[in-house]
Amino acid sequence: MSPIRRLVLLFELIWCFIQMYVIGVYILIREMVQGHYSPPDKELPDSTGLVAMVTGGTEGIGLEVVRKLISKNVTVFIASMNKSKAEKVINELKYDYPTSQVYHIPLDLRSLKSVKECMNQFLEYGRPLNILINNAGVMLTPYTLTTDGLEEQFQVNYLSHYYLTSLLLDKLESSCSPDYTSRIVNVSSAAHVFGGKNLDKLISKCDGLFEYSPHYAYTTSKLAIILATYNLHKQLKGSNSRVTVNAVHPGIVNTGLYRNVHWSIKWLMIFLAKHLFKTPKEASDSVVFVAITPQLEGVSGGYYDNCKSFQSCALSYNQSLQEELKCRTKDLLQQKT
Repeated sequence: MSPIRRLVLLFELIWCFIQMYVIGVYILIREMVQGHYSPPDKELPDSTGLVAMVTGGTEGIGLEVVRKLISKNVTVFIASMNKSKAEKVINELKYDYPTSQVYHIPLDLRSLKSVKECMNQFLEYGRPLNILINNAGVMLTPYTLTTDGLEEQFQVNYLSHYYLTSLLLDKLESSCSPDYTSRIVNVSSAAHVFGGKNLDKLISKCDGLFEYSPHYAYTTSKLAIILATYNLHKQLKGSNSRVTVNAVHPGIVNTGLYRNVHWSIKWLMIFLAKHLFKTPKEASDSVVFVAITPQLEGVSGGYYDNCKSFQSCALSYNQSLQEELKCRTKDLLQQKT
């Protein structure tokens, strides 16, 4: 690699780094100004009879989503990797909610084979599926290849959830009733605004240190989630499906996702997280709202922030990019499965 090329790549890495934290400060200030909206019970009614799957439901936002759902009498399947942790969480939940129905299905989002096995194990229960919440994710991880040879943030945050959704789409469709349309909730992030349209940076393997930006990979994986949400909405609408799909920004949240933040600002992030970030419980409000509120019955193709419809970035509405991502995704899945 030439010195000039190396310098250009280094500048791009630094620029991605700066962009993400600048927008992070802006989003944090915006959230502080608007305040947190916690939906009243009338907006989150008893939902007895509904069945949900939540990926990454053993910690952080996912755990609080599970807790809120079972408090509304939703049967919940936690799809996560750590069996012993899931069993501990389920025991604690059943202690707090003795009549709750909550189960665990193994899921490693770093493996497409595991995603398919998760689908098969769920189908063995013979239950409907009314709500699919694609919540699990990783953030700013060092360059790592998954079992399938793909960049970790791209596969965990986006590709494996896309695959899981496609595998469960028929089940979601058949689970619709006259009173309730099945819902897909994709957890994204306001950080998607700095995602890029160069999909090769996500899909191709990196050959050198300067070719990988964890910030670009993270923000673009979150942009991909929204692009796919809008594209799937058009697909479902075109087939007259009663399944709805929406994306959610849960907020800037004090969770373990920030463990990989660069050492130069980690001290600041720890301070801000403790005093200014949303708690996982607060962050779960928007996710659960989109999943079960009657206000959004039949409403699809949206992006929600603080329980309100919000405009995502201009690039996310680019239909050419949506189609390109869809085609690249399908090609990848054909190659890897």
